[in-house]
Amino acid sequence: MFSVVKVSQGKQQFLIYNFSLLKKDGSEPGPDPSKVDSLLRQGDTLRAFRAALQNSPINTKNQAVKERAHGMVLKVLTNFKSIKIEQAVQSLDRNGTDLLMKYIYKRFEKPTENSTVLLQWHKKSMPLSTSNTELT
Repeated sequence: MFSVVKVSQGKQQFLIYNFSLLKKDGSEPGPDPSKVDSLLRQGDTLRAFRAALQNSPINTKNQAVKERAHGMVLKVLTNFKSIKIEQAVQSLDRNGTDLLMKYIYKRFEKPTENSTVLLQWHKKSMPLSTSNTELT
C-alpha cells in the first residue's frame, strides 16, 4: 500500500508517492489476509492465530493498516472454540502474549457482541503477559 498526493504549484502539478507504508520486501505491514483466511477455511485455527499475529503493524502510523490487522485478529479469536483458547495462548512466547493482550485491550475500547469471547481470551492471556500497554 502506498499513498499518492497531488500537489499543485502554480500551473504545474506533481504527484508525490509515499511508499513508507511498505515493508522492505514491498508488501504491506501486518498479517497476510489471504493466508489467515485460507487457514480459517481449512479449520486450522491455531495456525491462523499465529499467522494473524505475525508482522504486527504496531509501529505504523497508518490507522487503516492497524484496523485491518485488528479486524483480522478479532476474526481469528472469534473462530476459536472455548476449549482451545488456552492451548493457543500457551503456544505463544511472552512477546506474542503481550501482543495478543494489546489487541484485546484495543478491542475493549470498542465493545461489540464479541466482547464475551475477548474476555475469555483475556482471562487465559493475562497470567502469561508482562504488558498492560495499549496498542496505539
